[in-house]
Amino acid sequence: MKKKWLHLLIIPILLLPRVAASGDPAAGDLTITYPLHQALFPSDFRSPTFRWHDTSSATDWIITVAFPAPIPPFITSVQEKSWRPSPSTWATIKKHSAAKELAIDITGVKEGKECSGSVVTISTSPDAVQAPVFYREVPLPVTKAIKNLSTIRWRLGWVNREEPPSILLEKMEVCANCHSFDQAGTVLGMDVDFKGDKGAYVIADIGQETQLTDEGVISWSSVQSEPGVRTFGLFARLSPDGRYVASTINDISVYKMLPEISYSQLFFPVQGKIAMYDRLQQQFSMLAGADDPDYVQSNPVFSPDGNSLLFIRSKRLDKSIPVSDFIDRKSFFTYDLYRLPFPNSNATPPLPVQGASDNGMSNYFPKFSPDGKWIVFTQSRGFMIIQPDAQLIIIPAAGGEPRTMKCNFTGKMNSWHSFSPNGKWLIYSAKSDGPYTKLWLTHLNENGEDSTPVLLENFTAPDRAANLPEFVNIDESLLQHIRNNLSSDTP
Repeated sequence: MKKKWLHLLIIPILLLPRVAASGDPAAGDLTITYPLHQALFPSDFRSPTFRWHDTSSATDWIITVAFPAPIPPFITSVQEKSWRPSPSTWATIKKHSAAKELAIDITGVKEGKECSGSVVTISTSPDAVQAPVFYREVPLPVTKAIKNLSTIRWRLGWVNREEPPSILLEKMEVCANCHSFDQAGTVLGMDVDFKGDKGAYVIADIGQETQLTDEGVISWSSVQSEPGVRTFGLFARLSPDGRYVASTINDISVYKMLPEISYSQLFFPVQGKIAMYDRLQQQFSMLAGADDPDYVQSNPVFSPDGNSLLFIRSKRLDKSIPVSDFIDRKSFFTYDLYRLPFPNSNATPPLPVQGASDNGMSNYFPKFSPDGKWIVFTQSRGFMIIQPDAQLIIIPAAGGEPRTMKCNFTGKMNSWHSFSPNGKWLIYSAKSDGPYTKLWLTHLNENGEDSTPVLLENFTAPDRAANLPEFVNIDESLLQHIRNNLSSDTP
């Protein structure tokens, strides 16, 4: 009876959602930490967990969802600082927040008296995500992962499912890294050590159970080898049709482990050329225009139509600069984005991409939107990979004025992004409330404007960093398991 009386007591207050004068969702001593204010959810998203901090003396919290009249508000109470709507309640919330904002009021009370309160507004996009996400889970610091390679896991997750993403691949005793898929979701490619070859790459046809086999392995180490240089085959990517693979070869990198768990590695290539592998002809070749020995050329990415290719480029490292200057951030190594036609049979020189070059910053990890209209890339003061100040930037695909994306709300290492096959959503990794990167989702409209992001809560284990997320254009019948049938690492 006390709970019923308590609801009736505060309903008049809750029907008028409160927002502070600044426009931020804060009032009293209660701050809603998730969802973010004005977050936009996909139409096929599972119900989120509302979370808040409350430094008042409140012992109970009343949640009121203010549906439009004449629908009565939804009201419930909890005794902890979180609330997750039931599937049916969440379906109602999504229905009434479709393409418009809906207010959720959280009020802290003690013995029937209001102690604190805050309001958050959310909305739901008519656009669904539709495709699953393939990503890697890594323990930190990086030294721990390297010493325990079998603890690294690869998962596949759907945003509408209640259960955590399935573990597809684990207990690999060798180093495996960057993965990519063709546009149709029929082929998987992955960097992998194979019989002592650090430049090996495995290609597999996607099925219900996808097989990594010796027959699917190619080696970048055999392409224009240089004395004293060991090819690692960095950042290899499949072409949209799955016929070609582009990769860095003859690569040398600055590689230093750091003690801080949040940013425990400094890694960036300072020498390298780009090579191609034609799966149809089973032949390797160099990519003209991205094979200049005076530069480092890396991180190749195909356009959706397969007719052009982006890559990062910089002058080779001046060896007079000690690595300690990079660690202390006294010196910076930066990259610009360049473009080439593909396959570039006329050896056309590369052109810098306007808005992602000559800006004094490091520009890397470019990705095209599926319609070929936009490029989203990562930018930081220097270097690449695990950079504290990394943020996502969007430009027109032809080049143009860069725009910092709204989804960089944490200001902490926003990177490793991928477009959904329908082009409506962008997934990325970011550090928000601890050392481990989590996966976030933001919507892009026809003008390239992104929304306040939402967290993929059940995609992240509490002791793992989630990174390298890639959407895969498959249905639920495929990629249910990846079986590692590769021979032993012994040469």
